[in-house]
Amino acid sequence: MRFAIKWVLGWFAFASWSYEKIVVSSATACTQDGVEWPAPLGPTLIAVGNTTGILYPDCSLQGYFDLVVDATNESTVEITWGNISYIDSFPPTASRLFLTGSRLLEFDFPNDTHLHHIAFDVNEIKSLENFHFSQTVTSLNLGYNRLSKILPGQLPSSLTWLDVRANKFKSPSSIAYPSKLETLIIAENLFSSEETLTFPPTLRALRLDYCGLSSTDNLVLPSLHALSIDGNPLGNIDWMELPPSLQDFSAVGCSLRSAPQTSFPSTLSYLALNNNTFRVLGNLTLPKAITYLNLSYCSIERFMGTVIPSTLEFLDLRGNPLKELEISKNDLMVLRAMGENFIVDTMYNTKCSDPDAVKQDVRAGVVACVIDDNDYGIKYEYDGSEWESQTAAPATDPGILPSATQPAITTTRADPDNQWTKFAMFGLIGIVGAAFMVFVVDICRTRRKATKTQAPESVYNTQPVTSLSMGTHGMVDEQLNDIRNDKELAMFRIPQDEIVLERYLGSGGCATTHLAWLRGDLPVVIKQLRPESAKDSARVAAFMDEIRLMIQLAHPKIVYFIGMTWSTLVDIAIVLEYMPNGDLMSMLQSPRGSSPSQSPNLEWLQSRLSGLRSQPSKSTISLDVVEALVYLHSFDPPIIHRDVKARNVLLNETYVAKLSDFGISREMTIEETMSLGVGTAAWMAPEVLRGERYDVKADIYSFGVLMSELDTSLPPYALEYAPPQVASQWSNRPTQAGIALLVSSGQIQPFFSPDCPTDILDIANRCLNQDPRQRPTAVQLHFELRRWIMGARA
Repeated sequence: MRFAIKWVLGWFAFASWSYEKIVVSSATACTQDGVEWPAPLGPTLIAVGNTTGILYPDCSLQGYFDLVVDATNESTVEITWGNISYIDSFPPTASRLFLTGSRLLEFDFPNDTHLHHIAFDVNEIKSLENFHFSQTVTSLNLGYNRLSKILPGQLPSSLTWLDVRANKFKSPSSIAYPSKLETLIIAENLFSSEETLTFPPTLRALRLDYCGLSSTDNLVLPSLHALSIDGNPLGNIDWMELPPSLQDFSAVGCSLRSAPQTSFPSTLSYLALNNNTFRVLGNLTLPKAITYLNLSYCSIERFMGTVIPSTLEFLDLRGNPLKELEISKNDLMVLRAMGENFIVDTMYNTKCSDPDAVKQDVRAGVVACVIDDNDYGIKYEYDGSEWESQTAAPATDPGILPSATQPAITTTRADPDNQWTKFAMFGLIGIVGAAFMVFVVDICRTRRKATKTQAPESVYNTQPVTSLSMGTHGMVDEQLNDIRNDKELAMFRIPQDEIVLERYLGSGGCATTHLAWLRGDLPVVIKQLRPESAKDSARVAAFMDEIRLMIQLAHPKIVYFIGMTWSTLVDIAIVLEYMPNGDLMSMLQSPRGSSPSQSPNLEWLQSRLSGLRSQPSKSTISLDVVEALVYLHSFDPPIIHRDVKARNVLLNETYVAKLSDFGISREMTIEETMSLGVGTAAWMAPEVLRGERYDVKADIYSFGVLMSELDTSLPPYALEYAPPQVASQWSNRPTQAGIALLVSSGQIQPFFSPDCPTDILDIANRCLNQDPRQRPTAVQLHFELRRWIMGARA
C-alpha cells in the first residue's frame, strides 16, 4: 500500500515507503504559466503514527510533489496548522483523524466506516453544511471554531463524545444532538441565565465552564455522572437541583458567598468548591461516598459543624485564613489517616470558641479544636448516623485514575496542582491529548502565608500604616462609570477596616502597590492610583474600567481579583492575589552564575517532582503565559492585553506564572504610554507603533519579545546579545523612541542567546513576524510549546 500527500513542496527530505495514498489540498493556490495548483501558506507539521515531517511550501515549483510517509497499519493521521481546504483520500486503516488549525472547508467521507475519532478544532468552521461524517464516528472535537448552530443530521448518529467549546452558541438548544451522546463539552459559550437550558437525556458528563451563567434556576440537567460549572458568577447554588446519579461535581471560582446548602447526591465522590468566598464553613453536609473535597482559597476563617466522612481521602484547605478548625474526635482520626492528602497552611495559633474543645495536633504545625463526638452531634444537631461504622481507614493511593472506559470526567488525585476536570480527548486514547487545547483547571496552587518579618512602613513618608489609609488627597469629578454606584459590583466591596497595610511593594506609571493583610491572616496586594493620578478624572475612569475588566476574568493563569475597597472616589483600590515570588523580570535579573543567559536554576526545561514544579522552568512559564492569552483571546470580542512583558508576569510560591496589569487602555496613544514611563515600546508590535489598527496578534508579538527576555535574562535589545552588525552601530542601547522607530520599520527584532533551543527560536521568530497574519494564534502557540516540551523530555 502507498501513502502519499499531494502538495506543492519546496523542500522535504524523507525516505520512501509504499503505502496507501492521501491527497491534501490547500485553500491558497500558486500560479505558474497561467496554471494554478494548491499550496500551503506556511510550514505544516505532518505526522502519521511515529513518523513526523514538516512541509515547507515554495510556489517556484511546478506541478505536484508526492510525499511518501510510512503508514503501515497506522491508525492515526495528524495534520496541524496547515491551510487545507479539503482531503481527497486517506488510508483505510486510519481510525483517528486530527486536523487542528488547518482551516478545513469541507469533509465528505460518509462511507469511511473505519473512522471513529475526529478532531477539527481551531479551524474557523462556521457551518457543518459541507461536512459529512460516517455513522461510525464516536468522538468529535469541534472546539475553538465559529459555529452558532448545528442542524439535525449534521452530526453522526453514532456520536457519544462531543467538544464544541469556545464557539458562538447562544444556547445549548442551538445544537441538534445525536441520540447516543454521553459526554458534552460546551464550555466558553455565552448563554443567558433567563433561558431554560436543557440537554440530551443520554448525557453522563457535562462541562458548562465559563458560560456567563448568573443563576442555575433554569438549568435542567439529565442523569449526569460528572458536571463542571467552573467560572460562572453564580453567587450561590443553594437551590440547585443536582442529578441523584452525580459522582463528580466542580463549581470552582463561581463567586459563591457561602458554603452550599444544597443536598448533594449520596453518590457524589468528588467535590471541588475552591476559589470561592465562604468565610465560615458550617454545617456543610457531605455525602458518605465523598472521597475528594477541595475548599482551597475560599477565605474560610472558621471550619466547624461539618462531619468528615471516613471515606474522604483528600481534603484541600490551603490558602484560607483559618483561625479555627473545630472537629470531632472521629474527624481527627480521619484527618490523621489522610496524611499528606490533608493540605492546609500551618495553624499554630488556633483559637477555640467552644470551652469544651481541646487543642490537639492533627500533624506537625496543624492544631485543631477537638470536641467529643456526642457533644459535637448535640451542638450541631447530628443524630449520630454520620459516624456509624466510621473508622480511620488508611489513605489509599491517590494516583490511581478511574477506568479509561468510563465516559465521565477523569480525576487525578496524586497531584493537587491539577483539578479533577480533565476530560479525556478520546476515552481510550491517552497519547493524543497533546494534540488538543484541553484547559485543565489549575487554581489550587500551593501558596503559604507570607511571613511577617518586616515592621509596617510609612506610606508617602508621613502616615503610619495601621489601616487602609494611603493619603490620597485631592478631588476629582464624579464619573459616569463610577463603580461605587453599580449594585452588581457591590458584592466585591471589602470594608477598609478589614485590610491592614504591611509595606510598600512598588509603583507603575499610574498606581502603587502594597502588601497587606486581609482580615488579619490572608496576604493580599493593594493596587491604588498614585495621588497625582487620583486627581485626573481620565485616570480614575480608566482605573474603574480596569476593575470592571478584572471582575470578568477568572482563570488560573491570571492574577486573581479578590475585591475592591474605598472610602471616597479618590482612594478606591483593587485587592489582588499576592504572588510571593514577584515579577518574572526581577527573577531573571537576580545574580547569575557564569552564564549570563541563565538565572539560578532557570533553564528552558526542568524536571518536576510528583507533578509539582520543583524549580522554575522557562518553558512552563512560557506555557502559563500562553494559557492566559488563550483565555483572553477567546472572549467575544477578544480581550487584548497590550502590555505582555516579563514585568507583568508574576510568580506564585511554586513558580506558576500569572499575567497581571490590565490597566493600559486601548485608546492610549504611543506617546502617552512612553511618557508615563511604563516602558512598553520595546514590547509593542510594529503595527501598533505605526498607529495602525491591530488585533490579538499584537499580544503574540509581545509574547515573542517576552521569549527573548526569558532566553537572555535581559531586557529586549540588550547589547550583550546583539548581532555583530548591530553591535558595531550601537555604542549604547537605543532609547525607547529609537527602538520604536527601528521596530516599526522592520529594521530590528529582539535578540536571542546562542544557546537558545532551535525550536524555541523558531516559535519566537514566528511570533515576531512583521506581518500579523503570519503570526500564530495563542491556541497554536499552546499546542506547539506543549509538543516541544513533551518531545524534549521524552
